[in-house]
Amino acid sequence: MTPDNIRDPFSCQISLTDKSLYINREISLIQFNRRVLEEAANLSHPLLERVKFLSIFANNIDEFMMIRVSGLLRQIRGGVLERPPDGMTPTEQMQEILGTLLPLQAESCRCWSQYLKPALAKEGIYIHKCKDLGTEMQKYLQKYFETQIFPILTPMTFDGSHPFPFISNLSINLAVVINHPTRGQVFSRVKVPKGTIPRFIRIENDRMLPPAKNSEYHYIVLEDLVAANIQMLFPGMEVKDTYIFRVTRDADMEIEEDEASDPPHRNRNQRRTAEDRYPLPPRSPRRNAGMDPRPPHRKTPAHANPGLRLLKRPHWHERSSGTHGH
Repeated sequence: MTPDNIRDPFSCQISLTDKSLYINREISLIQFNRRVLEEAANLSHPLLERVKFLSIFANNIDEFMMIRVSGLLRQIRGGVLERPPDGMTPTEQMQEILGTLLPLQAESCRCWSQYLKPALAKEGIYIHKCKDLGTEMQKYLQKYFETQIFPILTPMTFDGSHPFPFISNLSINLAVVINHPTRGQVFSRVKVPKGTIPRFIRIENDRMLPPAKNSEYHYIVLEDLVAANIQMLFPGMEVKDTYIFRVTRDADMEIEEDEASDPPHRNRNQRRTAEDRYPLPPRSPRRNAGMDPRPPHRKTPAHANPGLRLLKRPHWHERSSGTHGH
């Protein structure tokens, strides 16, 4: 016989509608990527494997924003009220995602800047900033910029009479604030080339001063090199500030339509065109520290577009200003 002080498990009444029994799918995906990030900080792994884990984390978060969050934003805009088994509305899920993901993003940046990047330097792999290099090296990189990068850059300057250019998904861009001699302060966007030039440009060891050891590897990041020489793109004008940013967009309509919980809104989504896609928070746009989230000629309140949010993103690139982007 079962003692009175032991509860019979088969007599326990469990309601499958109890929200506490379920874990939200989106939060579960974030927690999975938290464990991926923990692997990047795991000292028992080889250094380059840790760098790979950090890269996997970043790619996973991009995909999460492009697919999972885009579906939630569409449900919020469409007024979907149906709740999943965990009982969270789309708005509640977005609030929980932001509260969980933003600290995780900041932690990934600390993992790179405070741990992985210094560890790479100890192993002879250096990622330099242009401003930290000597005068002769900067002249060499400026010549490289003039011959290899400058010809394929197309700055787009606009103001209140010119529309904001389309920012392609996951592209790296420079936002440039310019003091124009006749138009005053204007805003320009420069897209960093992708594919034609590697993002990490290796500096030959014999170019370093003093010459680097054969076992060392020295790199400069493409967007940093463009920012350091941005004045060449705007002759006769003063470059006041230069910022690096990136936009993450809705990238997978089919998956989001299949996973919509409300059939009428799913049909509405199917009529949506590519031009209707919205930039996504919190990494859309993703910007470097110190950037004013509103362009000079478009000072709109942050709540004007609920589908757009800026994230202050710590990065190895610092705020750039002046003619040399320092």
